[in-house]
Amino acid sequence: MLVVLLIIVNYAFILHADKVCPGNSLMFDYQECDPDKRSTCPSGFTCRKATDTSSPNSTLHLCCESSVMSMADWLAEAQLSPQVFPQASMAILSSVELTPLDFSTQFPSIHIGDEVVVLTYPNYAAGIIQAVTFANPPQQGGFAHILVVVDPAYKPFGVFLYSNLPTTGQARLLTSSQQNGSPNFISYIDNSTAVDTSDSYRAQYVVLVYATGNPVNFPSSDALISGCDTAVCLLKNNSNVQQLGQPLAGSIFYLTTKKSIYRTAQPQASYSSSLCQFIFISLITFLFNLMMQV
Repeated sequence: MLVVLLIIVNYAFILHADKVCPGNSLMFDYQECDPDKRSTCPSGFTCRKATDTSSPNSTLHLCCESSVMSMADWLAEAQLSPQVFPQASMAILSSVELTPLDFSTQFPSIHIGDEVVVLTYPNYAAGIIQAVTFANPPQQGGFAHILVVVDPAYKPFGVFLYSNLPTTGQARLLTSSQQNGSPNFISYIDNSTAVDTSDSYRAQYVVLVYATGNPVNFPSSDALISGCDTAVCLLKNNSNVQQLGQPLAGSIFYLTTKKSIYRTAQPQASYSSSLCQFIFISLITFLFNLMMQV
């Protein structure tokens, strides 16, 4: 019996030995995952594009170890770098904290790749950052700027900017009124395109932290996005963002809410489905009239 079991195990290993995670990192199992679906991998793993050496042209995704990933890896896996974020070489934030859901309910700390679901709070729509924690904090005496881009690869998209936060040399940096002084907060929500009405809305949040020696003057929300109608344009061509330089740390997470930050509209039926419906109704009407004449 033991010999038979060993033969089966060895056969299974040989059968799947050609499936490899990026960098030959640890995989959870050989079951394929879907990178566009929530919670398809257990904690400590994330759905990554893997390699099948027996079929180089095939597309394969497996649950691979996430602790070995850099921020550049996370952005590349999300197909955000270099397409959206040209500067992907940065550290990973230890955690991100969102403002409380209500007076008695605090968010847990959010780590890179986390899925946050708040469907039991119907009025909660936007993830507003309360604090970030650095693995290596910027030196005291400068200013930090936190740029949050929501759904950066799509339209519509959103932008939240927390600017001129005095750095203290501490690992945890506050953005709210708990911070001494009043940091500038600018938000922009693109409503040029409506999203289909749904029971829930899953948004991708990319958090980038910059540091400058002196305060930076930012215009109003509309002026910040002036000349750009996509997040790609904002990050690559906008002079207001370019003055921040290269981000020193970042994170990426997903937030599922009952309410969308964007304008919503009922999905429109496609031309083909409308045509089929018209033909079906016309056919029923024709048959009914034919029966009435008999």
